[in-house]
Amino acid sequence: MSEMKINGIDNRRIHSCFRLDSINKKLESGKQLIIKSGIDPSTPEAHLGHLVGILLLKEFQRLGHKIVFVIGDFTAQLGDGMIRKKLTLKETKRNSRNHIKLVKKILGSKNVEIIPQNTWFEKQSIEELINDLSTISAAKILGHNSFRKRLDSHYALKMHELIYPFFMAKDSVMLKADIEIGSIEQKFNFQLTREFMKKNNLPPQDFILNKRLPGIDGSEKMSKSQNNSIGISESIDSQIAKMMQMKQEIIPLFFDLLTNRSKTEKANVLKTKKPKDVRNQLILDILALLHTADEVQETLSSFTKRKESKLITIAFTHNLTVTDILMKNKLVSSKREVKRLLSQEAIKVNSKKIKNSNIQIERGDKLEIGKKLIVNVITK
Repeated sequence: MSEMKINGIDNRRIHSCFRLDSINKKLESGKQLIIKSGIDPSTPEAHLGHLVGILLLKEFQRLGHKIVFVIGDFTAQLGDGMIRKKLTLKETKRNSRNHIKLVKKILGSKNVEIIPQNTWFEKQSIEELINDLSTISAAKILGHNSFRKRLDSHYALKMHELIYPFFMAKDSVMLKADIEIGSIEQKFNFQLTREFMKKNNLPPQDFILNKRLPGIDGSEKMSKSQNNSIGISESIDSQIAKMMQMKQEIIPLFFDLLTNRSKTEKANVLKTKKPKDVRNQLILDILALLHTADEVQETLSSFTKRKESKLITIAFTHNLTVTDILMKNKLVSSKREVKRLLSQEAIKVNSKKIKNSNIQIERGDKLEIGKKLIVNVITK
């Protein structure tokens, strides 16, 4: 594995790569390469950690290469009895929606193809499957670290679990992939893929492992199961709230992995801005990839006002509504934002969630916004 530079590519998101010389030679050939990546839709939630690899794919797309993103709707049905739950095909399709949405949002449609594995596996005969499996030794599969650990712990390893890496390798054979991009955990599967491609008389793909994005708690990896992730499908308000909780020391790494700011630009932001303003800039940079810049700025401004507002005293008048209070005190920037907060069940009156912002507020009522008590409205 090499950590050297790939020519013409922003290398900041690369952890390491296999056969650097071959990768650079392919890039210099003038041929449009097939750059493969993919996701097992074992859960419906795509998070910012998935964005790192997609932004790396965008570098190759920028050079004119074809991006093929594989939805592992077949491998996700296998499960493994320990970590991944066995799913139905219908469940994998439902789970893949947010992942597909993220790919389309970042990469668009130019030189991009999103393909479910079932495209070829549903057509595969038993004879073809047996012939394919005969090319890979059981000893090779059992060399996978996760399988060794399970055997050492006397876990009853099932046959269908052993063929999981093979199915990933089959994807590359069907696509005739030149380069594959994936997470560090996929190293063994990528090496097996090279061997399987050779057995199928194809030039073996090279591969690149992208860096891990830490969780907002500063842990090694962002993960839904660790409750330290920022989901793509969450509301902007929720995404901002979580980014406000991020440990300060991981902010520079988030600038590297999730923004396109140069080293000079990043250094300038970190050096010239206050910690609070640095965090706000990071939020604007990252979330602008997922939403419009205006939406992010509007929500961030409103969030900041609500967070800083501890106690607001207003003169009591009859027919005063929730909307009146929020607009009058500039706790929201528009009535549209009030509707958004209502849709998220983020507004409470006297600890009860409300669905209509036109309800009248009476003397002594308490108004809450968000998960915590942010605004306490009293009358005088």
